[in-house]
Amino acid sequence: MVKGMNHKIREVLHGELGELGESIFEQQCKKIGTIPSELTVDDLDELADRVFESVRFFTGMEKAETIKSAIRKYKLLDRLNRLDDVGKSVIRLQKEYELLMDLGDVSVKLGEMEESVEYFENAKKVGEEIGRDELVIDSMNELVGALIQKGDMKKAERVSGECLKLCEKVDHELGKAECLRESAIFHWRKGEFQEAARKLQRSLRIFDRNDEKEKIAQVYKNLGDVYGEKEDYDTSIQYYNKSLSLYEEEGYEYERTNILMNQGVIYSLKKDWGKAAEYYEKSQRVAKENQFPNTRAWALFNLGESYTYLDEYEAAEEALKGSLELLKDQHDPVGEAGVEMKYGQLLGKKGEFEEAEKHLQVAVDCLRGLNIQRYLADSLSELGDVKSKLGKYEEASKLMEESISIYDSLGLMDRKERVEENLAEVTKSLK
Repeated sequence: MVKGMNHKIREVLHGELGELGESIFEQQCKKIGTIPSELTVDDLDELADRVFESVRFFTGMEKAETIKSAIRKYKLLDRLNRLDDVGKSVIRLQKEYELLMDLGDVSVKLGEMEESVEYFENAKKVGEEIGRDELVIDSMNELVGALIQKGDMKKAERVSGECLKLCEKVDHELGKAECLRESAIFHWRKGEFQEAARKLQRSLRIFDRNDEKEKIAQVYKNLGDVYGEKEDYDTSIQYYNKSLSLYEEEGYEYERTNILMNQGVIYSLKKDWGKAAEYYEKSQRVAKENQFPNTRAWALFNLGESYTYLDEYEAAEEALKGSLELLKDQHDPVGEAGVEMKYGQLLGKKGEFEEAEKHLQVAVDCLRGLNIQRYLADSLSELGDVKSKLGKYEEASKLMEESISIYDSLGLMDRKERVEENLAEVTKSLK
């Protein structure tokens, strides 16, 4: 058995759900005829299923999937440990490869990127030991994806290049298509949009030739991202629509929810707030139907912002309150702080400065505790503006000065200059 497994599972549930998580853990252990301290690896499959259903009922699909993956990880680790007692046959190596790939995938879902990189690197070594190029290619492509999520773009680009060479050497067409798609992401991140689009089109042709509909939808989504970043918004929308159609056809509801949100973002960038609200509303509705509360919370957040710009304050307030409630249920303090700031902005726009001050102060306190400097600077600036409107000029001045200092340290000069202009007005009022 994995050392400390019972304690670690309890920690996961408490970390995700607080006291509710611990209560679910104890209740579901009891239902399978055991207690947490006597839980064994053989109990994990049934426990994972029971915990999944219970968590899904209380907090939705996203959190339930995360916790089920965490429990599944310990089952996989136990199976991997048991392989140490088996001789190094090809069958044994094949099982080790599969377990390492599964562990890498689970670690990605849990956001444990360091561990996922290590698992995929070890899977690559085992694939090389077995002598099967397709296994090496699959593990390298997964490794690149993990490295991108980790933010190690330099290593990801190097591994992707090595993988592409191997794919061309052994004529692995689908592996080549995935390498091209990954390479396009590197160009996109560098601002090389034309080259990114070119490689995505090459990747698309291969996936289309092999009728890989999920991959085709993914590439269309990537093209929508690239053209959105390029500020070619109409082309971006066209590709998002193609991606959306395929995801709907294949029944990928989570991906569909996110594409609808992306389309809302594009219309927001175009300042077409009515159209943006339409897509955010669609996104939150699909998320609600499929129990994706975290995604729904962000759709409602964006919907509230759109309604604010449309001067539909009542609808904006309803959306932001819904978002805040969901984020509190999900134990997402960063999201909560974001909604508190946006809600404070809305109340300020309505002229309700005292209420705005309360919500913005909550945002500042939360972001200061989390040490998220970029958003802390934004909230300090907003709170300073509201305090100045309440005649609290000294407090406003201190908040704005702190905001300016943070923007300066982050190199955000445009934002710094805007706050400096506001501070100059406040300073006049102090004299």
